[in-house]
Amino acid sequence: MKYVLTILAAFILVGCNDNSQPDTNSDAPNVIDASSAGAETIDPKSISQLGEQCGPSSEKICASGLSCQFEGTNQEAGVCLPTVVNADLECDETQAPVCGLIGNNKNGYLNECYARRYGAVVVSKGFCKPDPSVANNCESPAYSLGNCQETFTGAAKNKDGNCEAVTLVGCSADMPFDTVESCEAAC
Repeated sequence: MKYVLTILAAFILVGCNDNSQPDTNSDAPNVIDASSAGAETIDPKSISQLGEQCGPSSEKICASGLSCQFEGTNQEAGVCLPTVVNADLECDETQAPVCGLIGNNKNGYLNECYARRYGAVVVSKGFCKPDPSVANNCESPAYSLGNCQETFTGAAKNKDGNCEAVTLVGCSADMPFDTVESCEAAC
């Protein structure tokens, strides 16, 4: 119990001193910073998992109030971080679903307000659906869809214009190419 209280106190102190600026690079993954991510929304029983490794490489699923956040296109290992990034944003229960993007993951939200509350950028109205225009498209990035624990591998061009292997975790994936070789042949 003393350990949990120490972590909670440190988290609150760090959160009070957050002077970071949001990353405006649209190519950079949207990684949630644990120091400013709404600690009051985490179930106290889950606080011990904050910052722990998760994902396929560890076979660990994050506790309630936390989600596995990945950086970049290799999603073998992530970190358990709070799901709500703007806890002060009050949203009504209007059902107007949108597809939101956090990092390389598209997920459905009840409405635009909920997408913003969870730190997502709205990419379309309605539910998230696989995008057939991504297949064999040299300009398209790879995206996972949903919060399942399935692993998808393939290839896409990176920000330097080179084809690279991609591993994503979700319920399905929009993967431009099956292999690095097929990416290089097309691009």
